[in-house]
Amino acid sequence: MRDQAAGVQTISNDIAVNSIRIVKITSSFTKVSQGQTDVPVTMQVENQGDQPLYNVHGALKFSSVAYTFSGDTLTALGPGQLANLNFKVSVGDSANQGNITIDGSATGTFSGQAVTADSSDATHSWLVQQASNVAIASITMPADSMAQGQSGIQLETHLSNNLGSSNSARANNIQVEFKFFYNGSNVSNYFSVSPNPMNSESIAGGAETDFLYTLAAAEDAPVGTISISEVVTWSDENSAQQGSTPSTLLENFELVVGSKLTITGLTPSQPTVTHTQHSLWKATTAVRNGGRLR
Repeated sequence: MRDQAAGVQTISNDIAVNSIRIVKITSSFTKVSQGQTDVPVTMQVENQGDQPLYNVHGALKFSSVAYTFSGDTLTALGPGQLANLNFKVSVGDSANQGNITIDGSATGTFSGQAVTADSSDATHSWLVQQASNVAIASITMPADSMAQGQSGIQLETHLSNNLGSSNSARANNIQVEFKFFYNGSNVSNYFSVSPNPMNSESIAGGAETDFLYTLAAAEDAPVGTISISEVVTWSDENSAQQGSTPSTLLENFELVVGSKLTITGLTPSQPTVTHTQHSLWKATTAVRNGGRLR
C-alpha cells in the first residue's frame, strides 16, 4: 500500500507461525519388570501452526536411567492435525525400581527450520518391579518307599518367588515337571504325577507356597533307588516372558517289588464228600507272597 500524498509506502506480508505440541504420553502398561522389552508407549503430537511440519519425530525422557527406545517418524503433519508417534521401550536389568515418570520431546521442520516441543502436557508413569524368579526350596515325599503298581503316594514341592521382596512381579502359569531316574537313566515313563486341583497357578512376588501331587508307579517300574528331579516354568505377570528353574536332583525313594500272591496248594479236610452231606468240611489254601509288601 502506498500513500501518494505522504510519500509513504507500507508493504504487508503473511507471516507463518509454526509450533508443535506434545498433547500426552500414554501406555497400556502401569507396571513393568526389570529386563522387560518392547513395552509400547505412545506420544500424541499436534501441529499448532498454519503450515505443514515435516519429518516429525520424538524422544522419550525417563526420570531414571537404563532405558532404551525406538520410535517412528511422521513424514508430514498438517496444520492443526493430531497424530501419534509409537515407541517400543526396553527396561534395563538395572533400572531403578519404583515409580518412574515418562516425558518426552518432539521435533518437526518447516522451511528447513526446526520446530520443537520440550515436554508433554500430560506425562505417563509406571511402577518398575523386580522380575519374577521362582526357586525350588524342596521336594518332599513323606513315604520313603513305594511298591510297583502302587498309587496315591503324596509328593510335595515348596516354591518361592523372590522370597522377601516387597516389589516383585507375580509369577503366573506355574508348571511343574518331575523326572525320575534309576542308576542315571531317565525312567519317567514308569511314573505318573497328578496335581492337586487346589494347587495355585501363580505365586505373588515375595511369597512362597506348597504344591501337592500324587504319584503312581507302573507295575513293571524298576526296583531300587529312584531319584526325583524337578523343573518349574512360569511367566512374568508384567512382561509375559518365560522363566525356568535349573533341573536338580532333590529327593530319593526306594521302589520295591509289589505284592505277588501265588497259590501253592489246596488241601481239603476230607478226601471225598457225598451229594447229600450236611456236615461242614473245609479246604485250606496255601499262598506265597513273592513280593516285599506284606
